[in-house]
Amino acid sequence: MSSLDAELEKLYRDNWDRLSAGIPRGCGMSNPLLGTVPGGYEAAPVRLLVIGRETHGWCEGWDAEFSGDRVAGLRLRYASFERGKRYRKTPFFQAATELQRLLNPASDPFDFMWLNLFICDEKKGLPKGPNAESLRRISLLREEIFILEPDAVVFFTGPATMNTIKHPHYFPDAEFRPRSPKWSQLVAAGLRKRQRLPITRNTCV
Repeated sequence: MSSLDAELEKLYRDNWDRLSAGIPRGCGMSNPLLGTVPGGYEAAPVRLLVIGRETHGWCEGWDAEFSGDRVAGLRLRYASFERGKRYRKTPFFQAATELQRLLNPASDPFDFMWLNLFICDEKKGLPKGPNAESLRRISLLREEIFILEPDAVVFFTGPATMNTIKHPHYFPDAEFRPRSPKWSQLVAAGLRKRQRLPITRNTCV
């Protein structure tokens, strides 16, 4: 386990009670997406973090029985998913792997990090209303980014998520600077100085 991965695991374990209490039940929530750091990420010339909106179902449902260490099990599921290696033809992972190839041509195309704005999905879609707000309030995304120290953060989230990005538990000071009809640069305080490339969000995907 790398030092970054150990920090990420500690973050999830330290906050597990808060996550468990904050994820709504009885409404079709998925299990939370808990990341693991791929082997080539830490030493990559350009550490890439790709952020989506939500999963499309993840490890059955939050209401389902889960035996054993749930944090370990969910992180193992993330590792075995290999950042969508079996879903490489979907638009999201196709774009993510292409970015990885462009930024790190000599590296494994799947050695990037993937997280989501919402740690769970609701009935395989974007959480809505009070359920979405419950998930926003328990978000660990800022802390995850702080630990991972990426050089490039790309949000494939679309314009409908701007209010979530600017939520007090995310990036309340976020500023969107349009660079083309298709994407904007996102500038926000509170990110580690290792970041040398723009933090961006994609307005189309």
